[in-house]
Amino acid sequence: MDYYLIRSIEACLTPPGLMLLMMFSGVLLARYYYQLGRSLVLGGFALLLATSLPITSKGLYFLLETDAPLPLSSLEKPSAGAIVVLGGGRYSGQEYGAETVSNVTLERLRYAAFLQQQTGLPLLVTGGNPRGEASSEADLMQHTLINTYKSRARWLDKKSRNTWENAGFSWEILEKEGIERIYLVTHAYHMVRSKTVFHNAGFDVIPAPLGFRSQEIVSLLSFLPNAGAVHHSKIALHELIGQLWYMLRY
Repeated sequence: MDYYLIRSIEACLTPPGLMLLMMFSGVLLARYYYQLGRSLVLGGFALLLATSLPITSKGLYFLLETDAPLPLSSLEKPSAGAIVVLGGGRYSGQEYGAETVSNVTLERLRYAAFLQQQTGLPLLVTGGNPRGEASSEADLMQHTLINTYKSRARWLDKKSRNTWENAGFSWEILEKEGIERIYLVTHAYHMVRSKTVFHNAGFDVIPAPLGFRSQEIVSLLSFLPNAGAVHHSKIALHELIGQLWYMLRY
């Protein structure tokens, strides 16, 4: 139930749910409080338009992507004991005949497999089954590593349901191995929150971010609305809200 409650709250605080909620509330209120209702409708429309512009999502990613890419030269003499990969969701995989990882997770695994090839370090994949799925996300990640990248994770955290638990359960596993310094693999927009909670769990973190969007070229198309920009604005705002929530809760 916690999973669905959190997702429902998220839908009301991020695009397009927040804007639609504002406009719907404005329509209902306009009959009795015209100015307030009108302001909500216009404000919702303005915010929806703003978040549909690629230049807006680019700016939001710029606030989040504060870690630079990992220099390839630093991999020649790796200074960590393991590579930790955070799960990023799952996909029904109907065309494969079985559930598999999402595109987000696949991108992280691809980069992690590359890092493993460069460094020879062992992998830890982390992700549970927050909705009671038959297989944990870590199991799906291991299957993808083996069958797609001819690689394998040494450790699987199958219990974690969020980034905070990713860090805690990863520490339980690696602390027993005497490993405190890690390469942490996740998307650049997710790295600030991730490295903070992993540091709080006890790790010495070397950020290994991927999927940079804030450096994409600005063009005329950056100022034309499209649905993709709404999606990316939602991702960025979700992460900014997540950072605030983690500051307050943890």
